[in-house]
Amino acid sequence: MRGFPTRELKALVGFVIAQPILGTLHEILILAIAGLLEWLANAELLRRSARLFFSSPVHAELMLNTLGGAKAQGIAVGGGVGDALYRAVPSFFLTSEFVAPGAWVSAAIDRNGTVLGRFAALALVEILLMAIGAAVIRLGLRGRPVSVVIKKGKRRHLLYVVLGFFMQAQAIWAIFNLTRLPQMWALRDTGIGVALSLLLRLDPLVYNWLMDGFLPVFIPVVLAAIGLVGVWLVGKLFDVVEAPVSRFTGRPRRGLGAVSPVERAMFLAVLVPLIAVTPFLQGFFGTSKTAVITRKKLPLRVAPTSANVTPDAPTPPAILVVTPPTLTAPTQIVQATPTVSFVALARPTAFPVGIATLAPSSVASPTPTLALAPTVSPTPAGPAKVQIQQTDRGLAMTVNGQPRIVTGMNYNVNYTGLPDATKRALHRRDFNIMRDAGINAIIGWGVYDEVTLELAREYGIGVVMPFELDPKGPYEHEGYRTQVKENFRDFVLRFRGFPAVWAWNPGGDELLHRMDTEEHRTTDKLQIAADLLTELAALAYALDPNHVSIVKEPRDWYIQYFDEALKNVRTQPQQPDPTLYWVFGLNVYGHPDDVAAAIKQAKRNAEERLRVAMVVGEYAPFGLPRADRAIHYAMNWDDVYQFSLNGGFVYVFGPDQPNPQAPNPYDPLRLLVNEFSLVDMDGNPVDDALSTLAARWRQARNSNPP
Repeated sequence: MRGFPTRELKALVGFVIAQPILGTLHEILILAIAGLLEWLANAELLRRSARLFFSSPVHAELMLNTLGGAKAQGIAVGGGVGDALYRAVPSFFLTSEFVAPGAWVSAAIDRNGTVLGRFAALALVEILLMAIGAAVIRLGLRGRPVSVVIKKGKRRHLLYVVLGFFMQAQAIWAIFNLTRLPQMWALRDTGIGVALSLLLRLDPLVYNWLMDGFLPVFIPVVLAAIGLVGVWLVGKLFDVVEAPVSRFTGRPRRGLGAVSPVERAMFLAVLVPLIAVTPFLQGFFGTSKTAVITRKKLPLRVAPTSANVTPDAPTPPAILVVTPPTLTAPTQIVQATPTVSFVALARPTAFPVGIATLAPSSVASPTPTLALAPTVSPTPAGPAKVQIQQTDRGLAMTVNGQPRIVTGMNYNVNYTGLPDATKRALHRRDFNIMRDAGINAIIGWGVYDEVTLELAREYGIGVVMPFELDPKGPYEHEGYRTQVKENFRDFVLRFRGFPAVWAWNPGGDELLHRMDTEEHRTTDKLQIAADLLTELAALAYALDPNHVSIVKEPRDWYIQYFDEALKNVRTQPQQPDPTLYWVFGLNVYGHPDDVAAAIKQAKRNAEERLRVAMVVGEYAPFGLPRADRAIHYAMNWDDVYQFSLNGGFVYVFGPDQPNPQAPNPYDPLRLLVNEFSLVDMDGNPVDDALSTLAARWRQARNSNPP
């Protein structure tokens, strides 16, 4: 009996000594997997393959960029050892200050990385650790039953079995932690919710249950099952390979031993206690923990005090100054919150407004009463004259002869079916919020009418009038195209005299993209549609030379069609050059680095290939931590301001989108989810993103006064 405790004690000592090694391995694997995902996301072969599984090349690109966007920075080791490693290999190691609190070694992940990228990297690491744990168990068993190894096996074999079980238990627990920590790993932040909302047209009640109740449990169960099944399949594969080898060499096979009910009970008797203690031993006895750091400070163009912010109205809205964390200290994976200071606050009161009377079950919703009469000078009477002029920086938009950078908003509403009083109250509420935030123009897939234009003029907001076209339309038929042109002619003649009109939006939002991804139209049909959009822009200029046309599409995926269409127009005699009236509207989402690259690329294509002006039609961060949304929106605007001479339109005002499948599309309980919304149903900011953007827009407008 004297040898038994000695054997167990030595195995226990070996188990404790192995923890720092396992912790280091865990963090190295995180770094390696994150780097591998980023490399794969940028591999051209994978990008081409991904497009086979997505209806939209844009969605494929966005998903790959999000999946490979963890942005691992390096390994940090504590103490003098870590600093020495940093000095020796600075390309791989970070200084010891980046080790997460309470840990000895940390893989450092950029806080501005995508949540899905982090989620995928950690999930793959844990699944890989499950496989490694199974291999360690296999090494310890050497073809013997679990009970034999526990009772009579050598101490190293016992150590292997316990280590293997512990690795698998920790991996399973870590997988469930991926969705158990909503403050850092909220599924809403991965972009999964946006995709599901668009695909399934979910209302808020179903969406919240799915994202907060079902998926946080379902996804870890699936991941753990995948890991366990994968381990079993690998074990079977080894059995197949080892069988002939064992017969040839005479060595016993290293299977998992007997699988009788007794052995299963022994397995559970070891595994269950290990799972029970893992919550208290996360990170392999605290030796390892992933650190989330910020590698660079947010480039601020806005002064950090209220004295430098010039309000547009006597009572400004709340302006929040966001101070991002610096490189001087890492945070734990659940602590990543910027410092926010309040400069001014004006909270409106509320009054009831009937939302709709489209069905007997219409629901009234309270909306805040803001200053219903505008407090700034309205747009002058008479149509605004919007032109494109060549400058030393490129093709710039001017309004009434003055350069005007667009600090715009996507405003996707359809109030036209509501009672006049309700419609006016909602527009006044919305335009008051926009005016105070520094918005000078709106665009969107909404339906704007005379009331929209009348009230937009009062609040000094320019309007890009959307003329929506059906992606199912038979544009290859001349009669259909003729009818579209006649309808568009009537549309332009109806609204061209309104002072608030700045531009036309023939086709509405992303016609070619919707034809391509939703209807799977062939390239010749896409070219015909691009030709039609260009003809509509030319028609608008012929009827109304005071305004330009903005054609919106995602990124620069459909540039080739517009290139051909514009070349055809330029060959026609006595036709004004499209440079005078045709503007490319770029829609882009994603990580700030990706957004910046897309804007620069689209600008080159627009100005050098198409020879037309460009404005950013939509921009928003995607797949990033919700807590940092204000910072990422600000980074997006900084890139829009730097690379787009004409500015751009942020996506999206909100509230959540009308549900056309509901009896009352504006029923607050059945609106479709939109995670990009900047305000809620009552017009209150969802977070500090709108106020942060407002400070930047105000700075831009002060630097570029109209």
